[in-house]
Amino acid sequence: FMIGEKHDNADHHQIERWLLQQLSNENTLAVFEMLDDRQRQQLPDLPQNASLSQLKTDLDWPEKGWSWDDYGPLFKTVLQQGGTLSAGNLSPERSMRLHKQSFSHPDDDRLGATADLMDKQQRKVISRLVHQSHCGMLPRSMVPNMRDVQLGRDASMALAIAESPKAHTLFIAGAMHTRKDIGAPAHLAISNPEKSVLTLRLSEVESGKENLEDYRQLITAQTDLVWVTPRQSDRDYCDDLKGH
Repeated sequence: FMIGEKHDNADHHQIERWLLQQLSNENTLAVFEMLDDRQRQQLPDLPQNASLSQLKTDLDWPEKGWSWDDYGPLFKTVLQQGGTLSAGNLSPERSMRLHKQSFSHPDDDRLGATADLMDKQQRKVISRLVHQSHCGMLPRSMVPNMRDVQLGRDASMALAIAESPKAHTLFIAGAMHTRKDIGAPAHLAISNPEKSVLTLRLSEVESGKENLEDYRQLITAQTDLVWVTPRQSDRDYCDDLKGH
């Protein structure tokens, strides 16, 4: 079961916590985009009754990056329910290596195996989204490298799901990573087509789209289910960048 969120939406984190409470147990592995290679070794030894402060210390949580206030409670919920945490993402070091060298390093062979099978249209869509996510300010020459980083991250998350020893796997990540057409589900369909996957998109209400029918187009093409939540802010992050 894959859940795609908007990272800065508090409603999405509340929904995720509720879903984890309902779905997590001793037979559950919860894969998170917010956990990466650097934390992988610590995860099997995390105590089920750990406090938030203990978890933060055990995971050597960085001060900059993902908000502990948003994700710490989600990790704690999984452990309290008897589930196991898993790191889906690449470390910043591995991402940087992909950015510089693409899939040329032996450690990344398994990631490249599915990334290489993504077709031209899928790569085109990812490239466009990468450029848009950088507010159109990313030099075109850098887009292929950033696209490969995106492919590597999605392949890494799909690999963590594919190798799950548990009967049930939950996956929480940004909405782009859970898209059936280009994200981790697409990689999983290539490497492990026998895996049964259900995807849920947590989506903010968009301006001028107040009817649920406006979101039906997301279903089938990008996700199986859509849960529409209120828009939390009209802040334009691109304006923030352009102001600097």
